[in-house]
Amino acid sequence: MKNFLAVIGGIVVGFIALLIIVYVSNSLNTPGGLDPFTSGKNSSFNEPAPRKSSAAEIASKITASFARSKPGSFRAVLDEENKIYKVDMWNNFTREEIAAMQEGEEQDRWVNSCNALVGICDDIQDQFNNGHPEIKVVLSAVDTEDHDYVFVTASRGEIKYDVVRGIDLWNDSEG
Repeated sequence: MKNFLAVIGGIVVGFIALLIIVYVSNSLNTPGGLDPFTSGKNSSFNEPAPRKSSAAEIASKITASFARSKPGSFRAVLDEENKIYKVDMWNNFTREEIAAMQEGEEQDRWVNSCNALVGICDDIQDQFNNGHPEIKVVLSAVDTEDHDYVFVTASRGEIKYDVVRGIDLWNDSEG
């Protein structure tokens, strides 16, 4: 009887080993391999690497987003030669409001607006950092009527120019 049980045990062990061998063999030849979470779908080992977007494609997507959220209230330019993506936004403040803020009125509103500008600039910079970290994002709030009159500019996580608080860091650092 012991021999009979030993033979049956050997058959069971052999059968289990055969099942494991078949499973491993099939898994190695199946997209997704042994990964139980992909359920036979392609894993990252079998997928081609995603195509890297060009700086112009990233800029185009960001510009399209601005066009949806601030139609007619911005201009955006990618200068690939100088590695700068510059966005100017208007309809935020008037010259009169800025003059009042320079006299000390509504400082909390101004600081909050500047912090929001830095946050938006950082979000845009993150889009470029994923494929083109050499591109520097420069985001400015400008006068509604004279788009060349800059109120505040942010880049690389900080305010670089602020007409209300008298900040001008362009010449002090990387610019």
